[in-house]
Amino acid sequence: AGGQARLGGEAADTVFVGSAGGDVEVPAVLKVPSGTPLPTDPYVSDLDLVVVAAKDSSERSRNVKVDPCCDVDELSRRIAEEVKVQVKDLVLYFQNKEGSHSERLELLRSGCSLKHHGMRSGATVVCQVAEWDPLVSKCGGSAYYAWSGNQPAVPEELRIQKCGPPVQLQSSSPVISGLPPMCSSRVNYSWADDSRRYVKVYITGEQEPAAVEAAGKESDRRVHADFQEQSLRIHIDGGGASHQLMIGALEHKIVPEECKVRVVEGKRIVITLRKAKDDVLWNTLVRRP
Repeated sequence: AGGQARLGGEAADTVFVGSAGGDVEVPAVLKVPSGTPLPTDPYVSDLDLVVVAAKDSSERSRNVKVDPCCDVDELSRRIAEEVKVQVKDLVLYFQNKEGSHSERLELLRSGCSLKHHGMRSGATVVCQVAEWDPLVSKCGGSAYYAWSGNQPAVPEELRIQKCGPPVQLQSSSPVISGLPPMCSSRVNYSWADDSRRYVKVYITGEQEPAAVEAAGKESDRRVHADFQEQSLRIHIDGGGASHQLMIGALEHKIVPEECKVRVVEGKRIVITLRKAKDDVLWNTLVRRP
């Protein structure tokens, strides 16, 4: 239990200390040191820094005292004023006398405090002034225009060719007039595990009317099939257009010589795949990765 104490070493309210005979009243005294304690943490005390100016400056070095919570931007502004350079051209490095960051110069990054960088009192700050090439462009703030503006000019005789209208030198393939343009499209399909031995793929008139119409009749032989051990390619030519169905990886193997295509005029194209192994259930037509 207790009461309240007052500063200055004066007795305040009493506190009660338990003992064998019961509670005993003892005056509470709060003692305050006579002087202000000095901090020993190097990151709390002010930093005494040795600033080495850039080589273009008249002054080579000077001592600067700053708060450890000071950020790099504030330090840059202060140093720029003292060494008479523009802040945007100033790059700062530091090196501690001993301990961490004492083996080489470390870059002071903008937006961070000196404490964050681990700078200690007695550290050396080295200034470097960046040199910029003059911008030669109508848009001086753009890096692209600065680059292109500083490139050597192209000679006039190479930049502008004065040789009349363009002439075609050669053609990769002859142009045949009077034919409609050939276009190619990939068709949609549906499929079913039809029986113990067969899987069927359907291209229907409802899904692909143009492809079914282009296939014509069975006797027109416009549908060309290429069956491999585990892939198929169906190509339909007709009506000035090309339609394709390509599946490069079927889920299971097939028997190419026993696969076939049937055309039902105006309704559908039926592709029958012969399973390599009977009674194998196909959960999907295309093999999953």
